Amino acid sequence: SRKAQNKPTLCNDANRGRCECGTGDIRTYTWSVDGKQRCASFYLPPDVVSFPVPVMLYSDCYANDKLIKFRPQTEQLARFGLAGVFLSKEGGLTGHWDVQGQPVDELTPDPSRQSCSKDAGGDIAYVKDVLEFIESENHPRKMDKNKIYTYGFSQN
Repeated sequence: SRKAQNKPTLCNDANRGRCECGTGDIRTYTWSVDGKQRCASFYLPPDVVSFPVPVMLYSDCYANDKLIKFRPQTEQLARFGLAGVFLSKEGGLTGHWDVQGQPVDELTPDPSRQSCSKDAGGDIAYVKDVLEFIESENHPRKMDKNKIYTYGFSQN
């Protein structure tokens, strides 16, 4: 089963750990999933007047929790009126997405578990936390939980 965790908290100098805190229109949140610090950065175009805004999840397992690859994406997101959420992974070129405690490229499905259930742990739990945060009434960014799209870069 999944270890207890804290809720996503706005990134600042005191809690940043290995996360790069967003600036300007990018807000980064950090929390713990299965005992590991995780980060997710949220972008909302400044000119948006109609809410809620469709969301694009951008994942990059090579970004090592740095925003260098996400910042250029915000120009495209703004052009199309989309909010953006950056999902990343520590480990850089040696990092793997973790599904059910196994690197994705070594995954052997376990028919007794539902691979996308919250107790799957690892990155499934991380993504579920992000989706729950988008859906929460306390989320300050006014994102549309019914219009979530994905893209990204990963060989795993």
